Amino acid sequence: MGELKEKTVSGLRWVGLSIFSTRVLHFVTSIILARLLSPADFGIIAIGFLIIQVLEMFRDLGIGQAIIYKKDEIEKTADTAFILTPIIGISLFALGYLIAPLIAIFFKNASLAPVVKLLALTIVLSSLEVVPSFLLEKELRFKKKVIAEILPTVGYTGVAISLAYLGYGLWSIVYGHVVYKIMSLILIWYISSWRPKFQFNKAISKELLNYGKYIIGSWLLIFIYTHIDSIFIGKILEASALGLYAMAFNIANLPATNITQLVNRVMFPAFSKIQEDKKFYKVTYLKVFKCISIIVIPLSLGTFVIAEDFIKIILGEKWQEAIIPLQVLSFYGLFRALSGTTGNIFMSTGQPKILQRVVMLQLIICLPLLYHTTKFYGIFGISLVMVGSLGIGLIYALKKVSNILEIKPWEYLNCLKQPLIFSLISIFLIKLIYCLTVISINIYSLSIFVVLVIISYFSLVFIFEKKYFQEILSIFGIGKKI
Repeated sequence: MGELKEKTVSGLRWVGLSIFSTRVLHFVTSIILARLLSPADFGIIAIGFLIIQVLEMFRDLGIGQAIIYKKDEIEKTADTAFILTPIIGISLFALGYLIAPLIAIFFKNASLAPVVKLLALTIVLSSLEVVPSFLLEKELRFKKKVIAEILPTVGYTGVAISLAYLGYGLWSIVYGHVVYKIMSLILIWYISSWRPKFQFNKAISKELLNYGKYIIGSWLLIFIYTHIDSIFIGKILEASALGLYAMAFNIANLPATNITQLVNRVMFPAFSKIQEDKKFYKVTYLKVFKCISIIVIPLSLGTFVIAEDFIKIILGEKWQEAIIPLQVLSFYGLFRALSGTTGNIFMSTGQPKILQRVVMLQLIICLPLLYHTTKFYGIFGISLVMVGSLGIGLIYALKKVSNILEIKPWEYLNCLKQPLIFSLISIFLIKLIYCLTVISINIYSLSIFVVLVIISYFSLVFIFEKKYFQEILSIFGIGKKI
């Protein structure tokens, strides 16, 4: 287990570096573009990417995850997968190109058709990098992928901001995304030592698709659940309302998407290797759950507290209507990050069906409420519905994990208790000092507040939860590993 732990920690470190770097670049880029473009531009882009994300779910039909899960005949599996994925990618591109005019008619916006057509081309590019990318992840060789993930993001940032300054409007984001996909494809093949032999195995293809169908089923339900709100807003309200909601949603979900991506990419292959040792599996899962809680709870609560000042100072007055939705959705980000730990358990133990049931429950709760809340309460009402349904789904998912790993409810509560208490203490004390001493609220005073809260919080974690503090530091190569 020592070698696996070392590889896992190393993987977390390198994936963490990649995610942190790319998210910071995307975040800064979004802020600059928010200054240069309008909420309506962001609304159109949000719909365009929504359609492409629907198609991209079927990009490899879950074959990538099947490659990670499979324990034998790896070369034959990779060769078979490499023949399947481009065929799927080209088919999805053709479908996206054909339905683009219908999408424009449905959302009553002619600008959508050319946007969807060009973005659909990137699905073909993505399908060509599936096999080498997942082979690297299977062996926890994440260090090699860092450059292939950071450099394309730099390319996107440079292209999108430059074109926005030149007046290309929403097309600055579209062209930037195309450049990102081209650079990503070139770099992943450059760093990968695997090369296809173009051998197809019918039996393996059936095995891959059989495993993948449950993954796709889960992804489809997750996608519907996580984007159904945008569909209702885009159809019922104006594009500017969707732009406001999309901005609030993306900011609130920064902790969730970053943490979930980090956990899913590293822990799924790691959990797949230890699934037979239930005791070690349980200890490892609870440790991961606690470390995530330590990071995501203060981030989400902090987002709730600084939402108003952040939007007014950083984004500007035209984004003010996103303040309250951002505060509500900060809890969505918290619940989503914690939920992200459960899917790996279901997939690594060969029970992806449970993931489908979790998301189905969330859909059953939110779907009957979405139309009326969107029509009468706008983006605030739909934010409440999404947070409530996700919270119920989280409880159900944790219960299922408890059944698999024999975890008691109080063990979850022990993981959440101190991060919540430390967060509330730190935010309350620093906010009190902030209100009493700060005369003018600007980017400098806001930055000082954030830094002081972080220092206060992690000081408490260091004093009372030193073990987990060192665990988190060890991921980044700082301090002693435990």
